[in-house]
Amino acid sequence: MKRVSAVLAGLLIGTAGALLPIGSAAPVAAPVARPVASEAPATVVAKTCDQAIPVTLPNTDMETVSFDRSPDGTVFVLGARVYHRMGPYVADEQRVLMMSLSNLEPTDLAAGTDPRFSGSGSRIAYRAPRPEANARATELIVFDVAARREVARIEDVSATPFGWRGEELLFWRGNELRVWADDRESRVIDAPRTLAGVYVEVRYSGDGERAVMSFYDQRPGRESAPTEIYVVDTRGATSRALIGAWWAEPSPRGHAVFASYLDHRDLQLEDGRVLSAPIPFTGGVLVWTPDGRLPLLSPNELIPFDSTAELETLDGQTAGPAVPALRVDSEFAEGGDLFADVRLGGRGPSR
Repeated sequence: MKRVSAVLAGLLIGTAGALLPIGSAAPVAAPVARPVASEAPATVVAKTCDQAIPVTLPNTDMETVSFDRSPDGTVFVLGARVYHRMGPYVADEQRVLMMSLSNLEPTDLAAGTDPRFSGSGSRIAYRAPRPEANARATELIVFDVAARREVARIEDVSATPFGWRGEELLFWRGNELRVWADDRESRVIDAPRTLAGVYVEVRYSGDGERAVMSFYDQRPGRESAPTEIYVVDTRGATSRALIGAWWAEPSPRGHAVFASYLDHRDLQLEDGRVLSAPIPFTGGVLVWTPDGRLPLLSPNELIPFDSTAELETLDGQTAGPAVPALRVDSEFAEGGDLFADVRLGGRGPSR
């Protein structure tokens, strides 16, 4: 039988050991534009993420639609579905797959989609298949990785993205952010504005203590910018607007927040300090350093299609690694290798 592949697109050959430290500004209550002290540029050699790794899915008509990595970077969970060009929605054709980077052999865990690892990696949460394609609410299923079994089911969960705060599961029910742990759930905070009738992206920090909410008047695309951005403190149950921000992203370790503005870009740290540089950042590639603490950015110059972007530090110095310009969710693995991302879709021969 003919088999087809999804693609995990590539590992950086070499390590990023020459990343540059950045100085800090004095503590402030809110981000302001100020230069960042930095050391003289070090001699670096650009390393390109260019190795595509094919992965065979269990079904020849299956495509990947979502993915997540375990905290130690060794295991992937994939949301996959059977592709129908014009066919019906079939709930049981939405599947959650798991595989190790050591063998790249997917294992079918259950019916569902959008899997996410907990802080320890001992559990994943995923959405149960919608009963019909346009259903507004779903169930969240909590799954024990070692035992390979379902341990909890949470009903009436909105489509707004969910995340983990350690081993506590954060999810939305209507306009309300809630937290689940040990078969109990409670309210955290209401959304800073209504979630009805708008498009909203929610990104959670590595420790789950911050959520960046970006609101759009229309379905977001590569060139669209949010109309409003808020940072939600999920532990302190507060929220604040990032006035004038074009883009914001929480760190994969701790809960620092990177934000870009018309005339500067900054990194808001957990202790209240702000690292800032008078360089605008209108979009492109953002990759966090191997420790998950500092952002590496693609330059603002126009990058040709299907080329690579050499990354720079917050204050504009050359960082060394380069990544495919159109990749998303790139991140460093343990040891300094760079993983570009999972190429969603994946039907047909690998390229």
